[in-house]
Amino acid sequence: MARSLGIPVWVVPGDALRESSQGSNALLQSGALPLINTQSLMDQLGAGPCVSSFGQGDASALKSKKPQTSDPVQTHLLKLVDEDSSFDEMVQALQSNPERVAAELLKLELEGLVVAQPGLRWRSL
Repeated sequence: MARSLGIPVWVVPGDALRESSQGSNALLQSGALPLINTQSLMDQLGAGPCVSSFGQGDASALKSKKPQTSDPVQTHLLKLVDEDSSFDEMVQALQSNPERVAAELLKLELEGLVVAQPGLRWRSL
C-alpha cells in the first residue's frame, strides 16, 4: 500500500535461511530499501517539520485547530476517539459492523486525522 502511494518502504533484512525472514526479504527483492541502522533512516527522512520555526502564537493556533471532516460517520468516529472509546464501543455506538468501522478508522488514519494506539484505541491528531 505504501509503495502504491509513492511512500518509500524500509525493511530490516533477515537471515536467508530462516522461514520467518521470507516476507522481509521478499520486500527487499521487490525494491524496498534495506534498513541497516537508524542513522541511515534518519538521513533519508530528513529533519521533518519543526514547530520551533513558528512564532509562539502560531504554534498554539496549530494545536488548537481540530481536524475537520464532512462525512457524518467520520465526524461521529472522531468524537468517539476523543472520548477514548474502545473499538467495540465504536461499533456499538455507530450501530455498524466491525469491518466498516475499521475501514472508516483507516480512512481517518490515511487522512492524518487519527493515529492507532495499542489495545485497539485511536488518538486524534
